Amino acid sequence: MASLAAGTARAQTGLAQPAGAPRQTVSGARYVIWKFDDVRGISPGFQRLADWLTAKKMKAGFGIICNSLEKENPAYFDWIKKNAVENGGVIEFWHHGYDHRTIADQGGKTGCSEFKGTDYACQHDHLAKSSALITQKTGLVFHTFGSPFNAWDNETIKAMEALPDLKIWLYGPPTPVPGKLILGRTLNLEKGTGKVATYEQFEQDYKKRKPVDYLVLQGHPAGWTPEHFASFERIAGLLAAEGWKFVTPSEYLALQKTAK
Repeated sequence: MASLAAGTARAQTGLAQPAGAPRQTVSGARYVIWKFDDVRGISPGFQRLADWLTAKKMKAGFGIICNSLEKENPAYFDWIKKNAVENGGVIEFWHHGYDHRTIADQGGKTGCSEFKGTDYACQHDHLAKSSALITQKTGLVFHTFGSPFNAWDNETIKAMEALPDLKIWLYGPPTPVPGKLILGRTLNLEKGTGKVATYEQFEQDYKKRKPVDYLVLQGHPAGWTPEHFASFERIAGLLAAEGWKFVTPSEYLALQKTAK
């Protein structure tokens, strides 16, 4: 197995970490990164989850769809600031695109989305203005990106290279991107968007997982039912009992850098 020091070197040179790549940290520690998508405001689902995470002192990442930051909404901005790790909270808010739209036709291309099939200028604009919005409205800086629909193309790679503050790419390409740590899909929390797996389903998949030192687990809490949330609680409990440590994407990158 590759060492964490080797993983650090790859991160610094922009070498991607392929999904499921077997690696082990120097200390033998294993890490969970919660990837919670689609913050558009203070929805009941995200409020419930933020409160639960805070009570448990469990770190996570929340992806903001950034056009939600355009209208003046002091309560929303204060909620972000209060929960942000930079201000003593447990959540790293990350860049989940500007509008999360599908695009029926883009210059004759069909099946396009915000970061797939659109040109460089459009993608760079959406990345840059979203990063500017979070700083203008909350004083925070995005360091992590995850594209809507986890879709990307070569123009996305070029646009990401032009934004050095974005150091981590969740569910990005399986090839190197200079200056970016790419964290791949390793195991599924949900069985379909917004539908958390049952505890039994997750446990079965968990036992079959590859021997990785991190799990990036994606969820869409705005759509979770009480039953989904209950499954999430049990799954989180399983991972905690198994000794996994819960960190933000930026904390995972920092841990690699300090483990040289």
